[in-house]
Amino acid sequence: MRTLLAAVCCGWVALTVPRTDAAPTWAADSDAIRLALDDASERVVLVSNTRALAATADGGVWATTGERLLRLSADAAVRADIDLDAEGYGRGLALAVDPFDDSAWMTTDAALLLHFDRDGSLVTGMTLAAAADALAVALDQAPWVLAGGHLLHFSPIGASLALSGYDAAGAGSIRWAVDALRDRIWIADSHGLRRIGPAGNGLSILANVRPGPMHAMTLDPRTGDLWFIVDGSLTAIDPEGATLREFALPAMRDGEPAALYYDAVRDAIVLRTRADYTMLSRDGRILEEGESLLPSIIGDPVPFRIEPTLALIRPPGGAALHDPWPDVVLQIGAVCNGTPCGLSPDYVAGLHVAAELNGTPTSDPTFDPKTGRAALVPRSPMHPGINQLAARATDRFGHSVALDATVTLLSRGAEATARPGESADEVSLQSAASIAKAKNNAKSVAEPRQIAMYLTKTLTKASLPEIGKEFGGKHHSTVIHSVRKIDGLRKRDPEFDRLINSFVQAFR
Repeated sequence: MRTLLAAVCCGWVALTVPRTDAAPTWAADSDAIRLALDDASERVVLVSNTRALAATADGGVWATTGERLLRLSADAAVRADIDLDAEGYGRGLALAVDPFDDSAWMTTDAALLLHFDRDGSLVTGMTLAAAADALAVALDQAPWVLAGGHLLHFSPIGASLALSGYDAAGAGSIRWAVDALRDRIWIADSHGLRRIGPAGNGLSILANVRPGPMHAMTLDPRTGDLWFIVDGSLTAIDPEGATLREFALPAMRDGEPAALYYDAVRDAIVLRTRADYTMLSRDGRILEEGESLLPSIIGDPVPFRIEPTLALIRPPGGAALHDPWPDVVLQIGAVCNGTPCGLSPDYVAGLHVAAELNGTPTSDPTFDPKTGRAALVPRSPMHPGINQLAARATDRFGHSVALDATVTLLSRGAEATARPGESADEVSLQSAASIAKAKNNAKSVAEPRQIAMYLTKTLTKASLPEIGKEFGGKHHSTVIHSVRKIDGLRKRDPEFDRLINSFVQAFR
């Protein structure tokens, strides 16, 4: 049972078992580990009695025979070979790969949980209360273990994070899926399907979703939808357990599928028997079908990973501006297994975005989850010449992306920035007075003129036409527009509001 468990416990991951252009297929029989390159060729490594395989993001694979743990590269060369028996670790059982660094976690029959880096060196190890029944590594790069009737969560360095009792008596074959984006775990056994999540300082059963055994199960890690096979049907439920769709399984040569996988790249479900495979769309249409390999073991696919992306939309990097107070707009996105993917609301909820202009933090971002755009406002004006903009987006799992850009303020923009020995108030008043009657409508001239119009309207009893006349013969509608714009900026930007208020107080 444990050999089967090692092959299915990570069935929630992103890439498929069938041979596609997206990823190589690793498999093993009693004599060798095989890498299928296409329909006509393969690479072979002579390793007998392989118990479990788990693919890595770089195209390689981790494998265990029980006595040995190996890492093979994408060209089937042996990159690490650990003699588990000689090191006193016991025999290898379940195997799982870290989705971000291709390191491997393993449980053994000596009730150990071991972590090896991609070169095969032991990173950390810990003793469990009993030999593990299942193992998975989530997006936080921390392992989940089912052992001795308990569900355990450890940090990447081995510290205990959570513990929950799990009645495994008479459970039979166990299948599970870790939904890291929504903080829950699905466990299916002969008793039925249960949803487990955080409660207080530990974990508890949130719901007993369905009774009865399930033959196979997989998770769409982006949406949280769970797919499973029961009573000859393929069923999908949402993260809360509500049924989304249900349809009859397609006919397959070797009977009911023994394994089920979700392909996040093609947004499809893959059914597999020993003889063949079928790829289905989410509405049940057959997208692809073909002959399956016939080994003893098919390797676990590359584990699902998601990372943030960050781009500067406005002002564009390297731009030259006249405006010392530019709006800053960032584009937030995500890549799943190296491919751009849509922003899940559950992923967006855990994102933190911060930016600095010349070392001074900007305002907190205003984020639009529909477009993925974050708007920020500088707390101080740019200085003439080159200005440095730095931003970082970090997800809830600690994975981040940084952005560094330069923006140049042209000399005319210096009119609205403080010079050494002058206050911002003094400079702004001087600039407004000097350009009040200018005919130039460039932004660097128009905005200070709008401030001057606003102050005139606020501080005097002059009519709108009178104000327009004093400002170079502007129409009264231009004065109205200027007053409304400055009033809106004051409401949106506390720093700008304080600056304008200091002007008003100085004249009263």
